[in-house]
Amino acid sequence: TLYRGPRDPTFITTLAPGGPTGPPGWNASPPTKLAANNLPRLLDQLDRFWDLAPEPVLRQIRNVLLTSDQPLAREAAARALGHMADPGSMEPLITALGDSSKMVQSTAAWALRMVLSRRQEAAPRGRALLAAALRSPDARRRWGATRLFNQHFKYL
Repeated sequence: TLYRGPRDPTFITTLAPGGPTGPPGWNASPPTKLAANNLPRLLDQLDRFWDLAPEPVLRQIRNVLLTSDQPLAREAAARALGHMADPGSMEPLITALGDSSKMVQSTAAWALRMVLSRRQEAAPRGRALLAAALRSPDARRRWGATRLFNQHFKYL
């Protein structure tokens, strides 16, 4: 159901036998090819990932995390990998712990926690990677790994 207010349209979602409705593209399936050179579109695409994507798409997302010059794109890629709890993204996420942007570092730490807590089969390898990051010669990565351990695993 669409209600148009005095200034902007406001969408009201209703639950019906056919399922929820909403604005165009609201329930769109995730893309298979990322628009890496179009930041607004890329951010929109990365917000659509919640279930584990096919490996070619995961490689694209990991590549955005590692190579994009846009901190917002790197943060969105880390968030998408965390939503999916992609076990293959642990190394790129460990690398992102040393990112120049605190926003990316924090999201990478959260995403690693999601992978390690939701994919138990990946936990031993993840712990080994985290331990290696704590010994990294890169001070920023060591700091990010220490922060991850302190904020996300201090209850151990």
